[in-house]
Amino acid sequence: MTRRWIAAALAAATMAAPACAEDFYAGKTIRVLVNFPAGGAADLEARVFARHIGKHIAGEPKLTVQNLDGGSGMAGTNLIGRDTARDGLLMGYLTGVGSRASLSPETFQVDFRNFEMVGLSPGASIYFARADVKPGLNKPEDIVNVDRIFVGGVGAASSKDMTQRLTLDMLGVRYGYIPGYAGTTGARLALEKGEIGLYSENRPAYQTIIAPLVKSGVLLPIFYDPSYDGETLTIAQSVADLPVKPFHEFYKSVKGATPAGELWEAYKTILATNNSFLRCLVMPPGAPKAAVEALRVALAGLADDRDFIADSASVLGFTPDYVTNPRLNEQVRRMLEITPAMKAFLERYIAAGK
Repeated sequence: MTRRWIAAALAAATMAAPACAEDFYAGKTIRVLVNFPAGGAADLEARVFARHIGKHIAGEPKLTVQNLDGGSGMAGTNLIGRDTARDGLLMGYLTGVGSRASLSPETFQVDFRNFEMVGLSPGASIYFARADVKPGLNKPEDIVNVDRIFVGGVGAASSKDMTQRLTLDMLGVRYGYIPGYAGTTGARLALEKGEIGLYSENRPAYQTIIAPLVKSGVLLPIFYDPSYDGETLTIAQSVADLPVKPFHEFYKSVKGATPAGELWEAYKTILATNNSFLRCLVMPPGAPKAAVEALRVALAGLADDRDFIADSASVLGFTPDYVTNPRLNEQVRRMLEITPAMKAFLERYIAAGK
């Protein structure tokens, strides 16, 4: 399904809405709420988004960005869920909500499945290792031959920590896991000092912090996560230009077969509930249909916006890939579903990492 087809379908749906989208946002201001602090990768993306999306929204409203950190992103998320105005003037630019909605739904004050889904921006963690890990890494495939490598993390329940462990377990890499670093900054410092040998980051952090260390030969990129919507593996636009393979292709190049089994199913579950939700653009439950549809049409329009693409390249180093369609609510709810057996497996896997 092409972006232009999606935009046309969304536009047709908006024209059929009871409330005219052209009148809905005229003269209004939309508040974009980011659930992490100012200055971070999510905040920078949201501000680039807010600078350009307005001209694609019928009525050309103004947009302002607000940050509400706390509770690992849950303070801002829950504020959106509690919104009672339901006037279409509050939109969330959220990070880290997908896996929580599946594994820890009790952390939401309002069921996340009842939020109105405007769009998703799939992301991918890029895995990299110190080139001096014994006996030395000259190419990505050398990771399977290391004597032993230490992996850093922020906690066993973190989706990033789980995918790091799952991929290495599938590959049969000899490793030790060290959780408890003070956020990604603490883990990156440990990597630079040589306390750990492998870590992963999304494209914004990779572009600004990791890429220079790759260029200098200190670090070597190994592979990156594909995106998974519950049915199909795809490659996020943000990492498509990297000179390494997505994990499933890397695994096949090393093992000679496609990945399979319980670890693989667990990995795909994390991809579906987290990486496909790297950024999740939402409105509060009960937001006006005309507002949701107008924003979906606008989001599809960003794909061909040259000013947005240039601004993204300048500020972020890549262009976010926003996904939207008329049935996004149903699609997201399907992606968040995990079986009791898989939930139990992931709980055991988390416990084993503590």
